[in-house]
Amino acid sequence: MAILKIRRSQLDVLGDYWLSLTAFIQSILMLFQSLIADSGVIAQEMAALLRILLSIVVVGVAMFWILGRKLKQTIFVYTLFTFLFAISILLGKENTDYIIQEGLRFTYPICIPIFLSVISIKNIRILLHVSLLISYIGAFIGIVYAILFVTGNLPMLEDMYNMAFGYALLLPTLFLIYFDKNKILITFLILAILLAGSRGPLIPIFILILAKMFTAYSKKKIFFIFTSILLIFLALFPILLNYLSDIGINSRTLFLLLDGSFDSDSGRGDIYTFVWEKVLERPLIGYGFFADRVFLGMYCHNIFMEMFLNWGIFIPLFLYIIIMYVGLYLYRIINEEERLLLILLFSSSVIPLLLSSSYLIDFRLPIFMGVIYVYINKYSILKRY
Repeated sequence: MAILKIRRSQLDVLGDYWLSLTAFIQSILMLFQSLIADSGVIAQEMAALLRILLSIVVVGVAMFWILGRKLKQTIFVYTLFTFLFAISILLGKENTDYIIQEGLRFTYPICIPIFLSVISIKNIRILLHVSLLISYIGAFIGIVYAILFVTGNLPMLEDMYNMAFGYALLLPTLFLIYFDKNKILITFLILAILLAGSRGPLIPIFILILAKMFTAYSKKKIFFIFTSILLIFLALFPILLNYLSDIGINSRTLFLLLDGSFDSDSGRGDIYTFVWEKVLERPLIGYGFFADRVFLGMYCHNIFMEMFLNWGIFIPLFLYIIIMYVGLYLYRIINEEERLLLILLFSSSVIPLLLSSSYLIDFRLPIFMGVIYVYINKYSILKRY
């Protein structure tokens, strides 16, 4: 019996590590996909297929622990999404193609298992330990990619712009900031994000740095630090940008900075106007999942607009109110370390979804929602009502 208990304990620990790996592996796989595709090692289509196959293997193993620990929750979540997919087809038959292309490729096999993996973890410390390990691996790939970028060895990169790479590097950068690791490495990663042409990831990074400073320093010291950084930035950054431009590094973000149009919305305003007009045409029930792809041929670059288009105005508003109430209540009762983790996960998932991607395929949002679920159970919030 003693041997059996030891093996059961070891299996539980192994399960927590594998489930944590499942939660964060997409960040590494996306970085690896960009590296091997943009460097010309294999074709873009093959790199994407390789990522999907590796994801299926990781998720397939994780399901052993997910089903053993959270069978009821697994059945409920998959049943819910199956029902919503069916409703979406009834609301618009055109949604079917995108449900097959994206829902069955990303939502079902990747996003939902990530959420289920997080809520199945017994020791949240293991999740944090794995997040740091994954962050170092991601940092290594990011630095290799940046070196190849600067030396002109990414022949398959079009227009010297890779937004997906910048967003894939976001989580590793945030977790290194969260754990107060090598600041020089963090600086290099931020520069790599800039080189990739991604402006969106800079916002979550700034939010987390600001949150950590408010917990560690007095207001006077924060003011002094930010003033000093701003002065140095204003003095040196234009020189750096022009130098990089002169040697042939012309990423999209650098071009916008040099051109003075860093706040350009890249046509999002026109997209939002069109989507809102569609929302008003059917404000009660919406058009179902992936309707933005049907109307636009792409996602609409804003989680709120996307949900309004999917399910009308009132259902999303009701969900927002509940989520905000629970989130704010939870934020007040958790400890400082947990609070910073929620800020990290919120800023890395919700903030980017205000500008890019889709909540139906993004791998960071399920991590955030999973941790929220864990804290709700930990502090027995629902039992208080």
